Amino acid sequence: MVKTERGRDGLRRLDRTIGIPTVAALSIIKTKRQIPTEVGAIGLVALGAIGDTIISVGSAIPVLRQAFPQAKLSLFTSKSNSSIAPLLPPCDELRIISVTDPIHSVSLLRSLKQDILIDFGPWPRISAILAALSKARFTVGFKTPGQHRHYAYDLAVEHSGKIHEFENHANLLASIGVARPAWPRITPSMAALKRINEEHPRPYIVCHPWASGFRSEMREWPNGHWQRFAAIVAQNDWDVVFTGGPTDVARSEMLVAGITPNDNKVHDTAGRYSLNETAALLEGSACVVSVNTGVMHLAAAINTPIVALHGPTDPVRWGPLSDNARLLLPNSPDTAYLNLGFEYPDHAKSCMHMIEVDEVISALFNQLELARAN
Repeated sequence: MVKTERGRDGLRRLDRTIGIPTVAALSIIKTKRQIPTEVGAIGLVALGAIGDTIISVGSAIPVLRQAFPQAKLSLFTSKSNSSIAPLLPPCDELRIISVTDPIHSVSLLRSLKQDILIDFGPWPRISAILAALSKARFTVGFKTPGQHRHYAYDLAVEHSGKIHEFENHANLLASIGVARPAWPRITPSMAALKRINEEHPRPYIVCHPWASGFRSEMREWPNGHWQRFAAIVAQNDWDVVFTGGPTDVARSEMLVAGITPNDNKVHDTAGRYSLNETAALLEGSACVVSVNTGVMHLAAAINTPIVALHGPTDPVRWGPLSDNARLLLPNSPDTAYLNLGFEYPDHAKSCMHMIEVDEVISALFNQLELARAN
């Protein structure tokens, strides 16, 4: 749960100012090619955050195996995102590439000689440039309105801001003859489940307060709301377990320290567990309450009941892929405007505080009641 390169605004600006003319120049010298009739190697480029990778690669791998049973599948991802790879359906090879070291990344892609290279990114120009320079026999990626990145692909697939990102990825796969995927599903390891069962024997609710990426603070519920929420849940005889990554440790300690009464029922685990162990923690929970971030998508892939707190993020585009999810939005017209994740209006104001504590409590106990009934 490390913050990814996508959260660095300077890189995003550089990607746009340099990336657009670079893609345009590459398109002039590039000849469009047809998909190979024989496919022995397929590369999957996933440089987004953990949630994006779960939605895209987690659903794509099984159907790619069915469509190309003889092909070797290689996942190309960032170092910070690589921790999700062991939880996904297995690829044959995992390789780390970096947007800050494009020369090495291009060299690596060229050396592995992919027959098909699939770029799952909807907006970064750098991944389109890497695809164009990869020497893959055929490249496919998104044509996203306003991003000027699609010229370098052999096949560009229309990306829509009106459907869930999962549907966009399904359309991307369909363009090369691959069947529609199922929603991604993840199972933590037995060792991780054993540790969590030993350390959290009482029934518990998981709370994940921390978002990631560009202006992540705009997608976070206020600490005071979390504190009042956790105190009420603990008073109803549930343990409450707060999760977070290594960069969230100090903030998480401060949040949990302000919860009263606690009675040893509220636990801070930020920075303590690996992603695999976090997945096991989510699987063992009665319900997960989370802002829209990678942990929310991880909980959906595990099929744990969820209360998902949305604000600027559009749940139509980025909601959890789960039938066990309850989505909450502030009662305000100025919400759900994020499509690709960075389209904040000038002077945007936080709206997450408008999701009331009582509303989240009601949604939680409704989810618990539904789980008991099933």
